[in-house]
Amino acid sequence: MDRTINVRFFSIENFEGDQTSFADCLRQAARPNLSDREVEIEEGIVIRLERLRAIAPSMLAGQFVRIQSENLPPRAIRGRHLETLGVPSIGHTAAFRYDVARSTIALQLGHNGITAARLSMYMQSLLTVEGFRILPVITDDAWEKLGSGRVRKIMLRIARPQELHAAVPEHRSVRSGFQAMKEAAQTTYVEVSLGMGHADTDISTNRVRRMFEWLIHERSEERAGISKLAAVIRDDATDETEVLTFLDAHMGERTKLTLPDDPDRAYRIIDQYITAVLAKRRREINARRP
Repeated sequence: MDRTINVRFFSIENFEGDQTSFADCLRQAARPNLSDREVEIEEGIVIRLERLRAIAPSMLAGQFVRIQSENLPPRAIRGRHLETLGVPSIGHTAAFRYDVARSTIALQLGHNGITAARLSMYMQSLLTVEGFRILPVITDDAWEKLGSGRVRKIMLRIARPQELHAAVPEHRSVRSGFQAMKEAAQTTYVEVSLGMGHADTDISTNRVRRMFEWLIHERSEERAGISKLAAVIRDDATDETEVLTFLDAHMGERTKLTLPDDPDRAYRIIDQYITAVLAKRRREINARRP
């Protein structure tokens, strides 16, 4: 069975005033009875910590599963009509490795599976903690390129702006603007270019960074249908411009693996891949402040 494995890195921070350790939460969640680990974080979305082990004092490895018991696909057998699947639920798995020292998790993402927001909600519900701020880790290369020249234009394409989670006024303005344009034109998506034209002043790099960090996070949560996120920068030395795309700026790797049907063997193969991705990104991870 070939399967695309998408691994992305997230930083994990406590909410202000909460000193709860994410590593301790993982250990507490690994209760002896599997049923005691299960939480329905939203209607129809049940999450469970499937497995956890310590690789080293500063490295934990494990797997989450989302248990789906509604809208199950039918069973298809060659030469026969479709049949009821015959099981009460199926599982969408997400392997991970958590670097305790750097508060960084390498998390397997997948359609209908575990997202950063669901992971935080799971810990909050299971252990009655405040939850965690889990944010995408952006590649050093992306930020270095953004800061290497003058930002002259940004380009965005969003299909479902109403889904954007906007916690601050700056984000709410973006959401309402996209919503208004889409509703007025009755289109399936909105694509805009925002630039400075011939003005001497540039777009604030800090503003662009804040906006892009937010939209990259929303995209990692499969919200809003974000399909373009780019900036045009100008190099004063050469007077040349470059288009930087940020859709792939979320640190991680993607590959296709041949996986067996056995869930334990499949997990070990995915865990080996995550280990290799961690090794490849180790320099960037170590450069992050703990």
